[in-house]
Amino acid sequence: MLDFSSNIADVITVINEKINGIDVNEMTALQASSVIGEMRKRIHVDGLDASGSGIGNYSPGYMKVRSGLFKSPTIARGRNKGAAREKYNRGGDTKVILSLTRQMEGDMTIIPFDGGCGIGFTNAENYKKSVWVEKTYGKNIYQLTEREREIIQITGEKYIEDKLQ
Repeated sequence: MLDFSSNIADVITVINEKINGIDVNEMTALQASSVIGEMRKRIHVDGLDASGSGIGNYSPGYMKVRSGLFKSPTIARGRNKGAAREKYNRGGDTKVILSLTRQMEGDMTIIPFDGGCGIGFTNAENYKKSVWVEKTYGKNIYQLTEREREIIQITGEKYIEDKLQ
């Protein structure tokens, strides 16, 4: 008869401790931070939806507001009648970039929730705008692209790999 001994129980204990050391909040925060810059650029600079298509084009009337090219550039009408017009000077490109005042792109951030972290808005009005924009243009804008999903997958795998070493 052959006698042998094993340390399998110790190995399993170490592996379990490493697995239990995986912090989902930490991992998802890392994943969100690895992709938020790319999302911000895609949406608010490049004007692309989640499929990689353009979001849309601004109307000529809106472009007057966006670029500051009013017939009467110094006097506002409507609720701010008589006041100086706000100058956005955001250029003449008509592609929709969801960035007039930069409020939405500045508010797009990592949001903790029960069971992890995601990307969203701290201001409820900006969330409402994001829903309105998707409905208005009939586009999935704030969903992840294939490349963004890949970044999140790679980041998560690397995080777990590092924890299990």
